[in-house]
Amino acid sequence: MKNLNLKTLKFDRNLEGHFDSPFIEKNGLLEFNPKFITPEFLTTWTFETHLYDEQVAIDHFVITFPSRTELENYAASFRPFGAKIVEGPDLFPINFCAENINVPSDLWLHLTTSREVPRYIQRGRI
Repeated sequence: MKNLNLKTLKFDRNLEGHFDSPFIEKNGLLEFNPKFITPEFLTTWTFETHLYDEQVAIDHFVITFPSRTELENYAASFRPFGAKIVEGPDLFPINFCAENINVPSDLWLHLTTSREVPRYIQRGRI
């Protein structure tokens, strides 16, 4: 494997102590800890954690649901905390990709993307 000489992450906060994470390492895989995927936790979490003995910054993650209704309800539960829906909910890839992508319909999925609005914007400071 090629050595890419990537920069080591530097965090402002000390992550050596105990802290909560929505991830559980299990047999080399990551699972969500159901205690920590609530809107209350995720809208205040720093997205910095330890995974596989490394300090990491999480860019994004995906949570799947058994139905579109459960997906929509979960997304709506973030609105009181300032999150905004920026994509969907809709059928991916057919309603997300401009170009004609040949993906079998049994691989399509309902998708929504949300993003938290920073607190200083919510308070009208910008």
